[in-house]
Amino acid sequence: MNKPNLSTDPKAKVARNGKQKHRTAFTILLFLTITWMLVIFTFSAQPAEESTDTSMFWGRMAGELLVPGFKNWPEEKKESFAEKMDYPVRKAAHATEYAILGMLLFATLYPLNHRDAELNNVKKGIIKRSRTGASFTLGALYAASDEIHQLFVPGRSGQFTDVLIDSGGVLAGLLLALLFLRFTGRMNKVRKRTSTPPALQS
Repeated sequence: MNKPNLSTDPKAKVARNGKQKHRTAFTILLFLTITWMLVIFTFSAQPAEESTDTSMFWGRMAGELLVPGFKNWPEEKKESFAEKMDYPVRKAAHATEYAILGMLLFATLYPLNHRDAELNNVKKGIIKRSRTGASFTLGALYAASDEIHQLFVPGRSGQFTDVLIDSGGVLAGLLLALLFLRFTGRMNKVRKRTSTPPALQS
């Protein structure tokens, strides 16, 4: 029997295109993930005084956005409010940074490529759980390394509670990514059903 010509075989061409798209998507997502890790590293490398100024700025912004009449307050009262907001602003920033990292890690490690389509639901579920677990583990390890890094920054300290908060942010990002994946999967199913002629659906 003659072997099919892979250069002209439509199925082989689709497979090659799928692999190329997969590699391109993985490269882009990996670049974004590493870039975001560097952004987190840069924030953590800020000396304590500079980091406090940043938190105070966002504390004042929160007051202007959320507190009626904040702009008319005396300057001392504004500063006091910003100081009280310093802790929650820092922790919210930590959680948000790592939620974004969790989503990026998940997207990088969980590509919907051509091979996944050939798997049954049981194997897909196993792969999804393993990739989700790997994303969380990498995010939590980076959070721990980030706190160790802060031990060497003037005025900063590494805290185990921050590792927990950051890991919680990673988990929140993963949950959002899974919800988005589930939503888009359902939308695709609905789209396929509505686009399929009635005669083929029966």
